[in-house]
Parts: sequence; structure tokens; C-alpha cells
Amino acid sequence: MKKVYIFLLTALLGLVLSCEKAGKPADEQPPHEIKKRTSRLLIRGTEEPVSVNPNLSQTPTGIVVNSFLNEGLTKIGKDGMLVPGLAERWEVSSDGKVWTFYLRDNLKWSNGDIITANDFRFSWINVLNPSTKAEYVDFLYIIKGAEEYSRHKGKLADVGIKAVNNKTLEITLTRPAMYFPLLLAHPVFFPVSERFYLGSKEDFGTRPETITSSGPYTLREWNTGNNLLMVKNPYYWDKGNIKPEEIEIKIISDPRKAMNAFNSGEVDIVNLEQELYQEYKDDPRLQKYPNGRIFYVSFNVKDKIFENPKIRKAVELSIDKKELTDIVLEGSGQPADRLIPSIIPGFEDEENDEEDGNSEKSYGYAPNRAKKLYKEVLKELKTERLPIIKLLIKEDYADRKIADYLKTKLKENLDMDIEIVTNDKDSYVLRLCDEKPIYADPMGYLKIFKTEYKDNYGFYSNPEYDKLVDKVNIEMLNQERIKFAEEAEKILMKDMPAVFLFFQEREIMVNPRVKNIYFISFGMKYYVLEAEMTE
Repeated sequence: MKKVYIFLLTALLGLVLSCEKAGKPADEQPPHEIKKRTSRLLIRGTEEPVSVNPNLSQTPTGIVVNSFLNEGLTKIGKDGMLVPGLAERWEVSSDGKVWTFYLRDNLKWSNGDIITANDFRFSWINVLNPSTKAEYVDFLYIIKGAEEYSRHKGKLADVGIKAVNNKTLEITLTRPAMYFPLLLAHPVFFPVSERFYLGSKEDFGTRPETITSSGPYTLREWNTGNNLLMVKNPYYWDKGNIKPEEIEIKIISDPRKAMNAFNSGEVDIVNLEQELYQEYKDDPRLQKYPNGRIFYVSFNVKDKIFENPKIRKAVELSIDKKELTDIVLEGSGQPADRLIPSIIPGFEDEENDEEDGNSEKSYGYAPNRAKKLYKEVLKELKTERLPIIKLLIKEDYADRKIADYLKTKLKENLDMDIEIVTNDKDSYVLRLCDEKPIYADPMGYLKIFKTEYKDNYGFYSNPEYDKLVDKVNIEMLNQERIKFAEEAEKILMKDMPAVFLFFQEREIMVNPRVKNIYFISFGMKYYVLEAEMTE
């Protein structure tokens, strides 16, 4: 069984290797072509990046390119653990609010300029500037004064980002947040050379000559609509441990064309999309690992019918989650009986004997109990039948399959009529949701059901739950954080604001000639900086 590692950065791309056209023997290829095959890593990009300016990276391809071109104060190693990046160390104040980061000696940009603490400050302030229109600006709102400044309600002088000297950066937060170093691995926190940026201005990050890099690679070519070629950065502080000499991202937006490229030898590693899973599910080149995304059905708890926890429980008991993952999704995904997945440190699965046939114990499927609860609800409502219930989904292949199954099971077990809608965001009662945090911490999941969370689609609110989540957020001792998180989960299971369906798995097609790639659950999907390729 493959070892699975946890990684941070947010992007949705498959990583692939370079190779020549199939059918041409290696001994007939020119020496420089053989060298290219064994030194260049090809990555499938799903779309053209708008910019490789880390302040503006919005698309999956743009994010993954930035993850090769630049590096933050922290990063994630091949084992999925947080390690120092451009900062050699950091410390936090006793109240958990002030973080101080110390940069490594002799850090340089790819043009030879010195990287300073002020480059971080300049970059982050630029993200907060409303005119930048940064996609991930809200990630910085945890910093004191950041949101106020970004919304024209505060002063720049009050923003808690201070370059103490060239090698020391001090960050003051609005509240304690022990996961803060995890956030800093995201591209929105990468530095930008102030001198280089001001020289390029509006063109910064739009072509190779208008970008300078702080990470393991620098951009050599950008052929719009075709590819981006990156080569090793000669000034990167850890260049001796980077194996691929070159990384080329090939833009292949169509999933079928990407698989054709894989099968013809033009691509060595590619994401297997859900619509192609049936075709390749038994292929020995297929690799699977959890990716941290949870799918769930959110109830509108303000609805006069679904404000009753009994009917919410009845819906959960009517859904066979194992049947959903094993049959409907054809073995893709793991049934969920909680909010926080076992891949989060401290929340590993407990021993559980699944051979006793007690699926209700594991996954909550109990149609007879569901029917009993449902009858009680109808009696309390003084009605024999509920009106048609709207289930809101995204219009994509996977959501449609899941929604069709939910509709079938609720009709079968509760005689409940479901209307699947994709554009009625005002009158839905049920909503099929999915969430994937950018960092491996319980807060990434618990925040979903906080009263003030922007994507709390069911309008759930419980002051006791909110207080426990706040404790998870500010507690500095890990065991205490885990305890508070588990208590918060128990409240969710009692209140039932949602049915947790399953944790998604990522399916990857891999050419056996690719060595030393580590599968990871959060962010870029794989760690490739030690990848080696045979001919």
C-alpha cells in the first residue's frame, strides 16, 4: 500500500514527464534528446495561466507554476510535514499573536538581487491593495489591520506586517492561530521583488523577462496556449537537492486528449477525471490516494420543515454511503461518518471491525429507523406528505451522479420527492456541497459550520459549537486542540446540520518509469522535486 503524505498548496493539476514520440527506440535518439527525456519533467496544465505574478495567481495552472518559481517563508516537505522555506526559523509570542520569521543567509532572486524581509512586506501589502484584485486576499485577513486596509477602512500604518531589518519579518495577527505557518506555504504569501516589480509595473508576471524567482526554478519560455518551460534557478538556496533540470507545463484542457497523450507516451502522469474512471479503474498504472475534500449535503435549517433535527437525521439514515462510493462512484471515495478526515494528524481512524455487518455503526445507514423518524415528523407537521424538496447542485458530472443517487434513495426509503436544481440559490432546502481546505488542520473543516462563515450554506448556528471552534483556533497545545475539535464534532453529529457523505480520492495515471514522486493529500497532489525519469 502506498504511503500517503499531506501537502498544503491549493491547485488542481496533474504532473507529467517529458518523452519523445512513441515507437522510436532510445538507442536511435540523438544524445541531447535522451538527456531531455531523463532531465525534463512534463506537467499537464488544465488551462492557460493569466499571470505568474504570485499576487494574482487565480487558476490551478498559475498556482502550480508559482509553486515552482517561488517559495514562501515555509513550505511542505516530501513527507507532508511543514519545514522551513526561505525562513530558517520562526518563533511566536506567548499570546500566540506575534510571529517573527528569520530569513536564511544569502538568499537571492533569480537575477542575483538579494531577497529581503521588505520583499515579503511589499508583496503582501500589494495583495491587500484593492486595485490588485487578488483572488486570495482574504487569506491575509488574519493579519492585524489587513482587512480594514483592504476595504478602505484602515490605514497602511496599522497593518501588522513589519520588516524589522533585511532578514527579520514580524507579523501581528488579529487573534492566535497556530496553523498560521501552514498558511504561509500558499503562493499568495510568496515574496515579490519590489525593485523588479516597480521596473516592470503592469507587465510584471506576463512573460519570462518580466518575472524574477525566489524558488527552485525560473521561467525560460512561455508559448501561449501551448506550454511553459522552467529551468533550475542557479541562485536558489537549496539547488543541490533539486533533481529535474527542467519542468515543462503542457496545456491540455480536454480530459480525453490528456489521456490520449498519456497512452501515446507524450504524458507520463495525468489526473484521471471522473467521466473516464470506469474505463481505467482496473488499469495497473492507476494510483489512488485521499485528497482531503469532503462531500456533504447541507440542510437549510431555517426552512420550516428542516428546522426539525428529526427529519435531518431521517435523511442521513436513508443514505447508504458505502453503496454511494462502491457502486455509484465505482470505488472512488471513502464513506464519511465524521467531518474531519483521518488524514489530519491526531484524527487517525480507530480500530473498527467492519465484518460484523453493522453498517449503521460505521456509516449510519438504517432505512427502518429513517422511516420511523419520518413518520413522526409528518405527524408533528400534521400532514401526510411533504412538498417537493429542492436539492441544489453544481452542474458537473460528479455532482449529477451523486444527486441522482440521493434522489433515488430518499424516494425509496422516505417516499420524499426531490427536484434537482442548478440555478435556484434562493429557495433550495438541500444543497450538495464540497470543501477542501488548503492546509492540513482541523480548523479547515470546523470553520464550515461556524455562524459567520461565508459558505455556511445551511445557516446553521450554535453558540456552543462556535465557542469550541474558537478554542481550537487559539489553543497552543495540540492535544487540547484535538480535544476541543472532537467535542465540536459531537455537537454537529447531534444537531445534524449536514449529512457527511464521503471523502474524495484522487485518481492518477502514472507511467512506471517515473520514480521518486510522493503522493500528497493537500495542494499540488504530488511532491516532484526529487523525481527521476528513465529513458
